[in-house]
Amino acid sequence: MNIKIYKNDEKVYFKIDEEELEFNHENINVFIDKIISNNYEEIVYEEIEDDLANYKELLQGIYREINDEDFKESLRKIEEKQKEIAETEESEE
Repeated sequence: MNIKIYKNDEKVYFKIDEEELEFNHENINVFIDKIISNNYEEIVYEEIEDDLANYKELLQGIYREINDEDFKESLRKIEEKQKEIAETEESEE
């Protein structure tokens, strides 16, 4: 995954591969979803301006937390419970 962080018209954006996103809560969720669903092993950041370093640190921190084994185990448990619920609902129909 390649990420570029930049400022345009006083707004901060990040570009994941070729997808351009404004840096906001909703798009942080997009970032999280991409990491979870694609299981990226590495993120490559293009050079950024010094005043955008905090944005890079935020994305790096999110990436580290998502790749933590406890987080991955929690995701597996959630998926198992969702399957159980779906199977229970199907058998009740």
